[in-house]
Amino acid sequence: MTLQQLRYFLSVADSLSFTKAAKENYVSQTAVTRQIQILERELGAPLFARNTAHVKLTAAGAYFCTACQEIVRIWERAAIDVRHIARDHTITLALPTAVEQEIVVGPVRDFRAEHPEVSFSFVSGVRQELINDLVESKIDLLISMALDLPDLSGLQKLSLPPAHAVLMMSSLHPLAKYPCVSPSQLEGEHWLHPAPAALRLPRNG
Repeated sequence: MTLQQLRYFLSVADSLSFTKAAKENYVSQTAVTRQIQILERELGAPLFARNTAHVKLTAAGAYFCTACQEIVRIWERAAIDVRHIARDHTITLALPTAVEQEIVVGPVRDFRAEHPEVSFSFVSGVRQELINDLVESKIDLLISMALDLPDLSGLQKLSLPPAHAVLMMSSLHPLAKYPCVSPSQLEGEHWLHPAPAALRLPRNG
């Protein structure tokens, strides 16, 4: 007895049609019929009463249908649990850009020092694609500097402590003599920075 045989049986029991069950499972009607026959031989009882016009469950088939639904439900639940157990100690962390990657190095190192049993898997990519992966539970966490992340059902957004921006320039640049540079002093300068949605500069000072 195989899980596939049980699925074929449930499809036929639901539709009372070998033709519809075959289409539902993307196989030939002959394949479904053959697997049901194997199942009946193994169980030692006919599961369906068939004639040229109708298909209906026998008494044995009706009883087996209830048990079969429970078997498939338990198997599917167990499969989900096994996958969760297998990845329980691995956190998949998505970091869209090098900026986020640099930010998490220290915290991840400190976390692993306290929890050596936990490992991290890092992925990068286009922010929207990573958001989709998060929705589909392909990743566990997404760290992003973007301020316009959407509110999505089933997801929680948390604000992280602010990160300090560092300005790098030539030691010969006129601003290099200042210990701290305000945004207003950058007016008229050519400078590179993360995408506008990913950076918010203070308005004062």
